[in-house]
Amino acid sequence: MNGLIGVAAATAAAISFGTADFAGGLGSRRWTALGAATVVQLVGLPAVVLIAVLVSEPWSATAIGVGLAAGLAAAIGLLALYSALAAGSMGIVTGITGVAVAGFALAFDAAMHNVIPTPLQGVGVATALAAGLLATIGGWSARRAIVLALFAGIAFGGCFVLFDLGAGNGPLWMLGGARATASAILGLQWVMADRTPIHRIGFLLIGAGLLDTAANGLMILAITLIPVGLAASVAAVAPPIVTMLLAHIVLREALPARGYVAFGLACVGIMLIVFGW
Repeated sequence: MNGLIGVAAATAAAISFGTADFAGGLGSRRWTALGAATVVQLVGLPAVVLIAVLVSEPWSATAIGVGLAAGLAAAIGLLALYSALAAGSMGIVTGITGVAVAGFALAFDAAMHNVIPTPLQGVGVATALAAGLLATIGGWSARRAIVLALFAGIAFGGCFVLFDLGAGNGPLWMLGGARATASAILGLQWVMADRTPIHRIGFLLIGAGLLDTAANGLMILAITLIPVGLAASVAAVAPPIVTMLLAHIVLREALPARGYVAFGLACVGIMLIVFGW
């Protein structure tokens, strides 16, 4: 039962990540990507702290310390990802980043916990990765963009691994520490390089921040129930598919044939991971 709940949480995290990306993309049209990312990180911080206080979660120095390290990894990943997106094809970059996240987390499970997916789960992971790549392939990217995308994926994978290591020591305080660190680093970069007027913050960016925070919380739940590699395989490669579907439904953007195939493959991959237990 824990495995089913864990996959469900990772799937919900993927939907929330994808919806946050869509809302953030719409809301950032009057912003630069760096300014939007800073706001998205800042928005979730007070919400996490408030919830931690309301539920009386015990304060833990370990949780906050792990969270600070995870936030550093997340901020580095975001900066690398934005640099990659500026240098190459968005589709190729996001696809490579998602696969790198899952690959790093799976390698960590194998090396540190001797956790190897069952054959059926392995097929499910491969199918999910194929779905993510298929949904985002859209052209050639420069070599620099590919290297930065791989680096971003490793950084995000490191963030998930740190969540896995510290999940038992106060997950809300850990998430709060991560948001605080990422907000500080991105905010400093924003002040130095961007300085978009603060009055341009819109409701879509606030919504994106809350959704992104919820997605990270769901990921922490998922990795307490299932191996972090499997959770990352579901949560890291599906968001581009969700974003694509939302753009089709809300903005009436044409959905390429590969989008339908990717959605079907993602569903099959998730079901195979579930049935592998």
